[in-house]
Amino acid sequence: MKRIVAIAVLIMLVNFTGQVFAEDITIALIPKGLDNPVFEPARIAAEDEAKKLGVKLLWVGAAETDTEAEISVIEEIIKRGVDAIGISVNDATALNWVIAKAIDSGILVSTWDSDAQGSKRLFYIGTDNYKGGFQCGMEMKKLLGGKKKIAALSGDPGAFNLNERIRGFTDAVKDADIKIVTVMYCYDNIERAASSIESYTKTNADEFDGWFFVGGWPLFAQLDKLPNFKEFKGKVVCFDYFPPGKPWVEQGIIDVCVAQDFAKMGRLSVRYLAEMLRKKDATYPEINDSGLFRVDKSNIQEY
Repeated sequence: MKRIVAIAVLIMLVNFTGQVFAEDITIALIPKGLDNPVFEPARIAAEDEAKKLGVKLLWVGAAETDTEAEISVIEEIIKRGVDAIGISVNDATALNWVIAKAIDSGILVSTWDSDAQGSKRLFYIGTDNYKGGFQCGMEMKKLLGGKKKIAALSGDPGAFNLNERIRGFTDAVKDADIKIVTVMYCYDNIERAASSIESYTKTNADEFDGWFFVGGWPLFAQLDKLPNFKEFKGKVVCFDYFPPGKPWVEQGIIDVCVAQDFAKMGRLSVRYLAEMLRKKDATYPEINDSGLFRVDKSNIQEY
């Protein structure tokens, strides 16, 4: 397994070896996995910002979402001697030692999208995930009322950001006696997310009242391959919105999306790290909230 991970990491890194840069700063941004399309807006915005600021950007990651693979990527980046690293953290604690290793090597380290609060990272840029989860819970209460059962789809069970969303959702609905009866994990895999919601809906359609998508993975699936979910009569609230999900909202299959700004995460990660490298007295708050926006049928055409 370790050999496979190492090969995957090498393949991800070799993509950049043919490029020539005159910049004095190299920043690496690491998503949870290169197979997850939700990070594409962050990559595009980060690359644009790097060009504006005249710094070299490496967008590197494991082929798939995996904590050990992410650690291997970070270790490879440390060996390359980059100036700064921004990480979307798979596991809230498992990366602490490798983050410390990078910092001890003289590399600035921040997090984005998913934090590692107990680590030595300098700052976090991303969503207030508890607040976002709480908003999703409030939306579900408006849709369902009380005494209902909810199924949840999440990514990785160790991801701090996703667990904060679930915690916020649970706190928002507890006074209405709305309970999450199951949490399924897709490990940021689109196909696994789609098959999970389809199979659970098919088997249990009459036994629960709503879906809470803790992330937007299903939005990238093909609706015609999800006949049982498509006909689900319950309510659906999704944390995240991406353009491929527009038909889901237009057709009322998803009632409300509470979305985060991935582009802002990528852009500010590059900007703040570059500023701290060029101006040694530059500082930023430990937590930088990238904000949320609400999408439903009434405003879907804006997105």
